[in-house]
Amino acid sequence: MARAGSRVMALVGNGAQSEFQTLAFHHMLGIREVRLYDTDVGATAKLEHNLAQLHLPGLQVVRCGSTAAAVQGADIVTTATADKRNATILTPEMIAPGYT
Repeated sequence: MARAGSRVMALVGNGAQSEFQTLAFHHMLGIREVRLYDTDVGATAKLEHNLAQLHLPGLQVVRCGSTAAAVQGADIVTTATADKRNATILTPEMIAPGYT
């Protein structure tokens, strides 16, 4: 479920599933910017590298320093994490009306 014209996706959690999420949203919905955040900076670096190797046309990859920075102004917010230590990933004030 995404609004027509959604072009910016926040991806919180940059492990194994995140690359497939990015590919699907880019190809199926036309995402042009993906904002990455993970508490594991190594996972973000690996995802960023893997996406760069794919040479996806028109996709801008942006590293963010926090969940809040990643989701601010995003059209789509996706979480792909199994992190149990930091169980609160998103808080209500991070999500604006109309997010999908």
